[in-house]
Amino acid sequence: MVELLWQVFREAESSGDVKLIVLKGAGDRAFCAGGDIRVLAEESKKGNYAYPHRFFGEEYRLDCFIHHLKKPCLALINGITMGGGVGLAIGCKYRVATESTTFAMPETAIGFFPDVGGSYFLSRLPDGVGNYLALMGARLGAPDVLHCNIATHFVPKAKLAKLEEELCKTDFGAVAVDSVLSTYASQPEGQIEVVEHEASIQRYFHVASAEEIYERLQEEKDKNAWAETAHKILHKKSPTSVKKGRAMSIDEVFEMDLRVACRFMESHDFIEGVNAVIIEKHHNPHWKPSHHEEVSEDVVSSFFVPFTTASRELWAHHQS
Repeated sequence: MVELLWQVFREAESSGDVKLIVLKGAGDRAFCAGGDIRVLAEESKKGNYAYPHRFFGEEYRLDCFIHHLKKPCLALINGITMGGGVGLAIGCKYRVATESTTFAMPETAIGFFPDVGGSYFLSRLPDGVGNYLALMGARLGAPDVLHCNIATHFVPKAKLAKLEEELCKTDFGAVAVDSVLSTYASQPEGQIEVVEHEASIQRYFHVASAEEIYERLQEEKDKNAWAETAHKILHKKSPTSVKKGRAMSIDEVFEMDLRVACRFMESHDFIEGVNAVIIEKHHNPHWKPSHHEEVSEDVVSSFFVPFTTASRELWAHHQS
């Protein structure tokens, strides 16, 4: 599917007949819930690391291409939008949520990290919200994604077909597209959770390091119900993936994503996390190491070093 989308996007970008690209899911349940992580874990367990390297290389190449599109792209993020689905949508100029939108970056629960450029856009969210979403894997509905500018517009899903119909009547110029979106857009109903819990998110997640987040939650979990819940959730996340997510820089993020993703495929935690959450579903993974204090900076740094073979770097995928 990723390779097919790559070809479609390249053809659309170069075609003089294409003025606007619309990206949407098949059916009403999801925009995109991400890649087949079960297969990635199975191939990695067998030692076939070439498979995940090719998969992630093609995925990040596509995501990066969408970020740099000259033509406008509109993503209708109706339904589940998680992991790889976020990677497809977040680079689009227009991101339209509905009342069915469920956004999340749940990777740390399976011993992975918030990839698909997550460190780039999450780091730009205010006052610890990016840390909160990356580390907790929190699920957000339409009010939150609109508030955080993860979505640019909210349109009730009953109006999506009409929205597309009206867009097709325009010249697809920016003024016309903006006008149609403004006509159908409205404010979603419901509370904005990141605002409701703003004080707690700032207190515990608006800090410089993952260690400090752990420490603050640990210190206050017995006297603060929100901190206790957050501590319990974070305790189930991979300490290794948490540290790596915090260490990622914004610059050349997709290139680093590929390096980090491939190193995770060779680690214990990813296979363990997929087995616990996806396959056996007991949700009680045994991480190695089990505590964040045991994750050394040397281990963290090893995930970010360039590949020994230049042909494995992301830029090599762009040339293919």
